[in-house]
Amino acid sequence: MRFFLNVLYLCVALVIVSCSYDQFQEVPIEKFVGTWEINTSGMAKGMHVEIIKNEEGNLSGKLIKLNENKYVQMFSEVGDTWVSGIDRLSNYKFAVKEKKVAAGLFSAYGISTTVTHEVEFLNDSTLIVSSAAVDQNKSKVLFRRVK
Repeated sequence: MRFFLNVLYLCVALVIVSCSYDQFQEVPIEKFVGTWEINTSGMAKGMHVEIIKNEEGNLSGKLIKLNENKYVQMFSEVGDTWVSGIDRLSNYKFAVKEKKVAAGLFSAYGISTTVTHEVEFLNDSTLIVSSAAVDQNKSKVLFRRVK
């Protein structure tokens, strides 16, 4: 019995020591400020968004470069608000509310015009969808920092 307790204590100690404290520290929301390239597999791929902090302290992003997709060209313009909000979910996870391409058309039919992604920083220049972040080799990259 004593042997099993020692093994249990050893396992618990190993788990505690192996957890990286840095991964769970609070990430400043200001890390979002800058220019980002949308890098998803969809119509928005290759578009650039500049995220700024407004007077109230909220973050939002405007399109500064469109891609060549015909629907993007038809329904979006440089200067459109693309990221309408970024909210903290935990110390390192965030909810990014992104506008859909053709949002005006969707709203005419009562369909949602935004999609919310749960993201986390892989590093200073890459955001990943956090549901896929468990296996970072298979993660779908959402934004890459341009500057």
